Amino acid sequence: MLLFGCYIPVLNNNFENLKNIYSFFQNIKRLNTESLHYGSARVYIKALNEGVYDLNQTHYFIGEGDLLITNNQLFNYFINDFNNIKYSDKWDVIILTPIGYNSIIINKNNLTYNNFSKTKDNSNTSAFIIKNYMIPIIINKFNDALNDINYREEQSIFNFKTYWKDLQEEHNFYVYNNIFAGISSRINNTIIPQEIVSNNTSNDIDKIQNNFKKYLLVFVVLGVGLIILSILSYFMISIYMYCVNLLNSIKYKKNRTIKQIRNKNNLSTRHPRVMPYSGND
Repeated sequence: MLLFGCYIPVLNNNFENLKNIYSFFQNIKRLNTESLHYGSARVYIKALNEGVYDLNQTHYFIGEGDLLITNNQLFNYFINDFNNIKYSDKWDVIILTPIGYNSIIINKNNLTYNNFSKTKDNSNTSAFIIKNYMIPIIINKFNDALNDINYREEQSIFNFKTYWKDLQEEHNFYVYNNIFAGISSRINNTIIPQEIVSNNTSNDIDKIQNNFKKYLLVFVVLGVGLIILSILSYFMISIYMYCVNLLNSIKYKKNRTIKQIRNKNNLSTRHPRVMPYSGND
């Protein structure tokens, strides 16, 4: 599956290499940011306005130029799992680099069994996939950030991220359960929040345990069913044999009674034996 969208060029630009390696990013264009700060709300508004150049698409990618794929195998898993939920109405935004301090990961969600977890309070905008209807929603929210009296361009990375978090309260933001990407200037496991790592692990464990419980329940039900069937079969065979023996016994007694009656009738109707005359009166 090919994505459309744009990347925001930064100092440690790496995205053209990604396009050469992964067909997933082939249609991602470089955004002309002019003098805009790459971490500002203005540059993201420009990306959302100009970067989504093919309006016939249902999904778009927005990211920074220093994106790195840190695990090829997990990235391939992500592509497969993403294709399975691509048209699901359960998500609005998927964050590809879930490095966000104090992020909340919600394991039990609508996409649990698709290897995605819902997230809140995630400050990361380094790379994400959005559905087309979210474009005006995000633009309006970032415009609200620009109109904030506390907004400063040089500090916008802290200001508009608050509004980014607000979006997560109103819409469904998800992250992949296995971290496969990061930003080249920040590739360091020590900055990945422990709750994300632990929740990813626990999510996998929960899934394994749930599958085990599910299959165990099936085996238990089948086992109990076989036992009940065996008991019923035994009783049915026993009842059948009892009925057969009872019928045979009744038949035997009936035949025996008939035979006795016949023998008795034969004795009563038999002529007495005549003794020869001896001549001695």
